[in-house]
Amino acid sequence: MGLVLLAAAAAAAYWLFLRPPAAAASATALEFAPARVGRDGEQATVEIANRGRRPLVVAGLRVAGAAGDDFAVAAEECVGRELGAGQSCAVTLVFRPSAPGRRAAGLEVTSNAPGPPLAVVLAGTGLAPALTAEPQALDFGRVAVGKASGAASLELHNRGSAPVTIARLAVEGSGERSFVWVANGCSGQTLEPQAGCAVRIAFQPRETGDFKAQLRVWSDAPEEPRVVLAGLGVAPGILLQPRALDFGTLRPGQQTEPRGIRVTNTGNAPLTIERVGLEGSGSGGFEIVGTDCAGRTLEGEAGCSVEVRYRPRDAALHRAVVRFRAPGLSRPAEVALEGAALEPRLELAETAIDFGQIVQFGTNERSLALRNAGSAELVLEAIEIEGGGGAFGISDRACPERLAPGAGCTLGLRFSPGRVGAAAGRLRIRHSAPGSPAAVALSGTAVALPAPAAAVEPAAVAFGALPVGERSDIFSVKVKSTGSARLDLGGYEIAGEDAADFAIVQASCEGLSSLQPGSDCTIGLRFRPQAAGRRSARLVIRHGAAGGRALVTLTGEGY
Repeated sequence: MGLVLLAAAAAAAYWLFLRPPAAAASATALEFAPARVGRDGEQATVEIANRGRRPLVVAGLRVAGAAGDDFAVAAEECVGRELGAGQSCAVTLVFRPSAPGRRAAGLEVTSNAPGPPLAVVLAGTGLAPALTAEPQALDFGRVAVGKASGAASLELHNRGSAPVTIARLAVEGSGERSFVWVANGCSGQTLEPQAGCAVRIAFQPRETGDFKAQLRVWSDAPEEPRVVLAGLGVAPGILLQPRALDFGTLRPGQQTEPRGIRVTNTGNAPLTIERVGLEGSGSGGFEIVGTDCAGRTLEGEAGCSVEVRYRPRDAALHRAVVRFRAPGLSRPAEVALEGAALEPRLELAETAIDFGQIVQFGTNERSLALRNAGSAELVLEAIEIEGGGGAFGISDRACPERLAPGAGCTLGLRFSPGRVGAAAGRLRIRHSAPGSPAAVALSGTAVALPAPAAAVEPAAVAFGALPVGERSDIFSVKVKSTGSARLDLGGYEIAGEDAADFAIVQASCEGLSSLQPGSDCTIGLRFRPQAAGRRSARLVIRHGAAGGRALVTLTGEGY
């Protein structure tokens, strides 16, 4: 019995004075306040105390467990420190959840205390928004190019456990330009858990084709919802074969064979052709002679035809278009038409030529300019003179048979009258241009050759009765040059049975050898009877005109 008591006393003394260190925590578990995923939550502190008698040395701190990364030591004053009996140190931990939901781990404290490491249970709840889109795809179907579809609604919901802030929304992708915003009630909004917002989007294709894009949402949610946007832009397409028709050259009044235009719908929507017509300043030179296109609707790859003929009415370069009007086309489709109507045109510098007045048997020449003012070669088929009794003629045929467009030539014309008087004729030109034959009126006047002529006034002079031996007053006889040439004067004298009874008195004809046309001079005469009775004689005036002389009868009576 004594031995037993001795042993018990020894054991009690050991535990009282020689007991090893013992690590203890102020709490066996730490419950952290809920925290946003990825963000530091509230901190929590646990104290490590030495419940033994010998010093406790903390060797290390470690967070372990499946969610060990969600908890971290924020501050501590324990590792490497020696704690005496009853002493303690603090360890501060922070909760940063990496995922939503319940998160758990453990803090292990290793020391020189016998037995397993001291363990403290760590737990907390991770909060996170969960942004979803409903629906997850918007398919707008078939929409005409340039038109807008009806607006489609899309809702964003926060299905998570924390508020979500939506920074912005955008449409991205190769077809992004074909989707347009109608309303945006989400950008810049903060959604509480289970709250939502809405946007409205329309499809407006700019061209044909299958368009796809994504609606992207920038927010602080861990996952980004993406909505697929799709739509098909439809429009009729038109293929015109050929795109231009050149009908070449014709003469006005001629026409070509009809030529065809093939129309095909190359689009992905029906093509309704409301009207087919000719337009342009030169459209009058063309005719649509047949078509099965106007008022018709063509499905994809279907076609129709138009036939066009060139029939110019006037000489010109004709340009026009065959225009197809269809409501589904962004602009009218057209086929260019071109044709040239070529025609020669004779242009005369004068349509009447007056050669003026010339002397008989003389010659006067004039020239006449001709030009091809048309657009085709001009053929001069015949050039001849009509009328005029041979007074008119062609002196120089310098014009070739053919004149190119714009080319010209000159004809020499002659007036050589054989008879005195007015003459009239006509130059006729037969040619290949409209208006053939062309005529030029010809006229001229022939006058006689210059010749002198004389007129003497009066033709007789009666002095009356005078006493024998008495002189009369002076009487004047006028000599006038009435011809077209100079009148030569050959002198004058008194002749006859009673010539002595008459005398010439000096006057203006004295000493003159000639008179110019239209001029005159006078000869003075006096009567002095030598005997009683009737007395007579004659004044003889010699000149260069026809007949060679002029006679003036002189009479008087003596008493």
